[in-house]
Amino acid sequence: MLSESKLKTKKHLFYTFLTIFALTALVVLLGITQAVRIKSEYLKPLSWAFLVELVGAVIIILNKINFFDDRQKEKNSEIKDQQANLNNVPAKELLKVLDNQLLSETEQSISSVLSEAACSSQEEKEKLLIKLYACEKIAYSFNQIYSAIFGSQINALRYLNPYVVSFIKITETRKFYDFAKQQYPKIYSEYNFKKWLGFLERAAFISRKKDSIMITSKGQAFLKYLIAQDLSDNKIG
Repeated sequence: MLSESKLKTKKHLFYTFLTIFALTALVVLLGITQAVRIKSEYLKPLSWAFLVELVGAVIIILNKINFFDDRQKEKNSEIKDQQANLNNVPAKELLKVLDNQLLSETEQSISSVLSEAACSSQEEKEKLLIKLYACEKIAYSFNQIYSAIFGSQINALRYLNPYVVSFIKITETRKFYDFAKQQYPKIYSEYNFKKWLGFLERAAFISRKKDSIMITSKGQAFLKYLIAQDLSDNKIG
């Protein structure tokens, strides 16, 4: 808690600033409209002083007033509540919530696949459904990663691919980073080698052991996915 003397001092400073701001604005306005004749050599510095004060006032207001956090917190709270509610909803009720035309059409498509697969038992059908769901989840994840990954990082994975059973020195992948940095200096101005390599680690495409790395099974699967989907390695970065 601020003491009474400190509060008074802050109030005095605030009102002093407000008075100076108002007087400067008034003088500048009268000078610009020529209601009061002010020499140009005086008017120009006054105008600059007013602009500086105005910018300062705006910055202070923006720092003090919270325009977005409360709404964002409310939205995050609503999302969490919805997720909690969904977790507690019985399967029958959840099916009703998720019922729409597109889902129905997709369900029919999956049912056709299951019929063509001629599963011999309910257990076999369940295993197939789990496999299909896992494939869709992996494909979605790979699409998200592909939209963010740089071409140089894909090239590094291609280089690591033959060394699937052994670790190689991290420095051997540095050449891909350095080459991309020369081609795209703006992109890499604040994107260092640690961040570049860290992206591949967070994606679980590489495994790290001290100063050595090795491509993972997920990294290999990603490369196969690019070929299967005819996605180009030739990306920026």
